[in-house]
Amino acid sequence: MKKFFLLFSLLFSFSFTLFSQKIIDNPKCGLNLANGLTLTEIELSDTATVLSFTYRGTPGTWILIPGGSCIQPVGSEKRHYITRTKGIPFEKQYWLDNSGLVEYKTFFPPIDPKTERIDFLEDNDGGSWFIYDIWLTEMPKTGKIPPELQNIWFDTAGSKQMIIALYDTVAVYKSRLWSYGDMKQKGSVTQLELVNDENTHTLFFESVNEHICKMGPSSNKMVELYDWPQDKKGYKLPGDEPYSAPILNNGEAVFSGYIRNYTPRAGFVSGLIHANNAVIGEQESYIVKIEPNGYFSASVPLVNPEEVYLDIPFMHRTVFLEPGKETFQLVDGASVYNGLLYQGEMAPVNNGLFEMKDINFMNYNEFRDSVLKMDPEEYKVYFKNIRDREMLAMKDTIQKKFISQKARQVKEKNIQFRYYENLLSYSMQYRSALQQQNKDGGPVSINDIPKPEPSYYNFLTPDLLNNELGLLSNTYYFFTNRLKYSDFLRENTQVSFNFAEFVEALKVKGVELTPDELVFVEKTIKNDEHSYNWTSFNEKYRDILQSFFTKYQDSMSVLNKDESFSLWHDVEDFVKRNGKELTADEKEMIDAAQKNQSREDAIALKEFQKQNEQELQAFYTKYSAQQKAYIQEKREKARAKAMKEKLGTDKGLVVDIMNAQDKLRGIVEELTPVTDKELNNITAGFSTPFIADYIRYCNDQTIRRVAELKEKSDYIVNQVPDVDTDQLFEKMMEKFKGKVAFVDFWATWCGPCRSGMQRIKPLKEELKGKPIVFVYITNETSPEGTWKNMVAEIGGEHYRVNRDEWNILSNRFGISGIPHYVLVDKDGKVAKNNGMSVWDHGGMKKLFEEFMIK
Repeated sequence: MKKFFLLFSLLFSFSFTLFSQKIIDNPKCGLNLANGLTLTEIELSDTATVLSFTYRGTPGTWILIPGGSCIQPVGSEKRHYITRTKGIPFEKQYWLDNSGLVEYKTFFPPIDPKTERIDFLEDNDGGSWFIYDIWLTEMPKTGKIPPELQNIWFDTAGSKQMIIALYDTVAVYKSRLWSYGDMKQKGSVTQLELVNDENTHTLFFESVNEHICKMGPSSNKMVELYDWPQDKKGYKLPGDEPYSAPILNNGEAVFSGYIRNYTPRAGFVSGLIHANNAVIGEQESYIVKIEPNGYFSASVPLVNPEEVYLDIPFMHRTVFLEPGKETFQLVDGASVYNGLLYQGEMAPVNNGLFEMKDINFMNYNEFRDSVLKMDPEEYKVYFKNIRDREMLAMKDTIQKKFISQKARQVKEKNIQFRYYENLLSYSMQYRSALQQQNKDGGPVSINDIPKPEPSYYNFLTPDLLNNELGLLSNTYYFFTNRLKYSDFLRENTQVSFNFAEFVEALKVKGVELTPDELVFVEKTIKNDEHSYNWTSFNEKYRDILQSFFTKYQDSMSVLNKDESFSLWHDVEDFVKRNGKELTADEKEMIDAAQKNQSREDAIALKEFQKQNEQELQAFYTKYSAQQKAYIQEKREKARAKAMKEKLGTDKGLVVDIMNAQDKLRGIVEELTPVTDKELNNITAGFSTPFIADYIRYCNDQTIRRVAELKEKSDYIVNQVPDVDTDQLFEKMMEKFKGKVAFVDFWATWCGPCRSGMQRIKPLKEELKGKPIVFVYITNETSPEGTWKNMVAEIGGEHYRVNRDEWNILSNRFGISGIPHYVLVDKDGKVAKNNGMSVWDHGGMKKLFEEFMIK
């Protein structure tokens, strides 16, 4: 008995010692949601569980291991929280060097030796990396496929094309997901039937060795496949040609795929695809719904081939899509070739772009520290050097690997247009660096920013601006935005509103005014003639004005809340009372403004406007669309003139794109279609036929969409309660008690507001039926017709408040800009005032769930 006990003790001690020394290299994992993170080793002992990782990211960016990170045995509620790290600091930002690569270890308490699988979770507000079903034992084999065939198999010719993936219960083949039908074994050859709802395929397989198999439609027509994407020197892909103009094409791209090892424990059932529509000038978002088996498919309207961004927990990356074609992606976090797992026509482009994904030598950490030391020409040289290095690296990659012609072309456009975009961003980057340098993070003066010489913009040639192939670049959308709002164009495209000119424009457009309006117009024009023309003042002091209102924006906002504020007479004293000194240029400008403001005709105009405020407001509200069009036309003419003078072109693609963005904002984003007559007037000014046709298409789509929205009933427009000001918000929230309320302060004209609504749309879908309501509050700056169309699109609960009510709410929550978000708990109490990011799907979901269960 004693001997048996001694032997048992020795065996137990020996087995525990074996466990304490157990090391698992490259452990098998299920779903990996940590893009760029690879689990390389697990060390199990009686004192700790150590997970070793390799992370590859963008140089100059940072990562952080939050304190809530843990491991959790599958099937257990117990979590083992991280104790420390090695290789990078714990709970502190770690900035990646120029390699973008880091290796580190994470330490957790020991776990039960019988544990088969664990999940790695960053389970706190800062966490976004999750790896599910990490195997600590031999991964069991299931299904009827011979183990030697269960793999991802690639073409052997040199294209690196994934041909087929054979898993235990499903296969990926010809851009589709298949289950297994009949299987027959004849000697070493396996006959396998692939089945789905659409088709059936019979394939024959034969294993050659652990890395090679044969596959074909019959046993005597099989070709070799590898289990790795092999490069072959000199390989040429049949039919491999670069893109040629025209590439503008209004169509739908299909993005589909399969997520291997998808598990409901991941907590998501959808994601978003973000596509930059350069013609509309907006980023458009589309929901990707994931089926329980891990399959997904989404149609994405595009106007040209482009890289879109996937905002899905397991796929924060880009993928190249083309109108009229399907791109299929297998997502297999367990495969070291995960980024090369594409099928279909678009596979060579996406494979090539993935091979060159690390060719990005912009180090933001280094740049941030040095930009204030650069004048415009030094800044230009800095980015030219980056561009040249990237082009050399691309050339080197092409010599070593097979890269398709289209992938080369797209990557080259990416490098070139990122360079152009950065050159157009000098003032913005310099201003941002100055604000970061300021201790209070406050605004800076435009006079503090060096101004580029005209020769700085010599790279903007007519050939560059009107090259349609530039749209292949993933930064073309940003390039046109930077150009449109660049200092050297914007300073020449400032336009003023002239009432008499506006009325004349209404007549030209065929607008008939009522008799009362005609009387009012005549009276208004007569008084307007007595007003002082501020044009020369604005031209003379343009730069100082812009700098002044940026520098003192906080002071201006305080003064503007006072209805008795007479801007130029009060501002100098107010600024001085706040301990600030005016420069000599600022004093000169204020003196000139005070003289202008003191003129008798200016005083008379102000009194007229005060007495006729309601009538003026009614007139401008009725003709707000025409007013917007009038200002747009003036701006377009001024921009064309500036383009001609400075860049040598006033027609062509880039001018048409910028003008189309102005026209389509109201039609598409604000859901306000125009009449056939207005549409003909709009499209007549475009020299690019596709863009004129696309504007017509968008207008037709909006008309149909507005008609559809009128039939929707999943939104509620609420009456604003008539209560004391200090009770306004509480009364508005009263009907939602018992539910969490996410309140969004927004406006129809606010691009970031609309973008935020798109970002949170998948989460709203997931939370349907839960005790949470989404409330949207806007004011009268949102035109009522446009607002009525948009609320049906948005869904949820809506309020449209007047100016005074908006001021009450703005003062209550310190709203200085929109969108502004407020979270209200089930008791109707404010739980969070702003500081929430709708871009963080996981973080917002966790926040909502936290308050829903209280």
